[in-house]
Amino acid sequence: MLFTKSLKVFLVVYFLCHWSLSTLAQDRLLYVLTKSGHQIHTFNLSDPATTAETLGKSVASLSNPYAFLHDPISDELHWVDAKGKMLVSGGAEDTTSTIQMLNELQGPTDLALDANARQLYILDHLGAKIFRRPIDGGTNQLLVSDSLKRPTSIALSAQLGRIFWTDMDLKKIFSCALDGSDIQVFFQPEQGYAVQLSISDQRGELYWSDDVQKTISAIGLDGTGERVLYQGGADEAPYGLFIDESADDLYWSDYKQGTVWRLGLDNLQTVQLVDGLSEPLDVLIIDRMPGSQLRQNMDQAGTQATSFNVFPNPTKNHLMVSVSGKIEPGAVFSIYDRQGRLLRKVSLQSQNFQLDISTLSAGWYLCSLQSERVRLQKSFVVLP
Repeated sequence: MLFTKSLKVFLVVYFLCHWSLSTLAQDRLLYVLTKSGHQIHTFNLSDPATTAETLGKSVASLSNPYAFLHDPISDELHWVDAKGKMLVSGGAEDTTSTIQMLNELQGPTDLALDANARQLYILDHLGAKIFRRPIDGGTNQLLVSDSLKRPTSIALSAQLGRIFWTDMDLKKIFSCALDGSDIQVFFQPEQGYAVQLSISDQRGELYWSDDVQKTISAIGLDGTGERVLYQGGADEAPYGLFIDESADDLYWSDYKQGTVWRLGLDNLQTVQLVDGLSEPLDVLIIDRMPGSQLRQNMDQAGTQATSFNVFPNPTKNHLMVSVSGKIEPGAVFSIYDRQGRLLRKVSLQSQNFQLDISTLSAGWYLCSLQSERVRLQKSFVVLP
């Protein structure tokens, strides 16, 4: 541990109305990136007896980490180092990490993912630019350099095919197409400014934090319906945001208080989850089977005899799922959007079943089948 202050974890076992985490034998892991500690920490929210633990991968060599995200296809974390001008990638469960230098950037502070196109969008705060690069490595492509003064955060809407960013000096939220064209002013808050952004395509909303006004707010992706979701006290500083679309929850970090909170987007009830962190800047949630158990069971299985298929593909209102081989106890079928956000999870009761996906927007989705012995993935497309 690089910080000396003891971590006090206030954990609440959260049973979702959609499914039971204990029944599905899944761990709900909270990942927190801290600036002062130069660390990524994990907390198992499914286990009331858990204690804080530092992610096995050490990021102590990073001098100024700001933001991270999870790629569900590769099961990797990606984060940026503003001072070191680096993009770092590593497995979410192991100690392996790779570093890619971003020499043409002056100070990257945020990033967004298009999982389908395998593209990362990186916001250069100091250089006042937005770049795009292949997630597996390659050349940085300059997308936006005009109309930026002091940008701080970037988010991506797969439904609209646009990226959004906020500018602290201009106190506006902008958007453009994924290729950098059609730059528009999306919204200007009546008070304060947006410091960090997050998007829910499923709810059709954009969310932002304001560490000066001490608020978390939302607005529809059509630019209407602005509202304040949370009003903090004078000594609070809400910052990093993560939307859990599968449970309609919003998670945020407070870098002054050293805390992480959860807010129900429907009932606006708040729960403090973690205290005692050293400047937490970003948060995310990953649901998974315990890694050691998964690896052990896969080794014992030898080969993955189980397989699955989804059809029709492309589809519109319904998706058929067909599983061949034995269905292991606790097996689940999950759907993610192209940014890696979990949208749906169901427990497998039969080898052939149909899902109603009429609420999903047109676009590309990732689906997975996971049990104690296998972890398989496929993709499908929802037609407009």
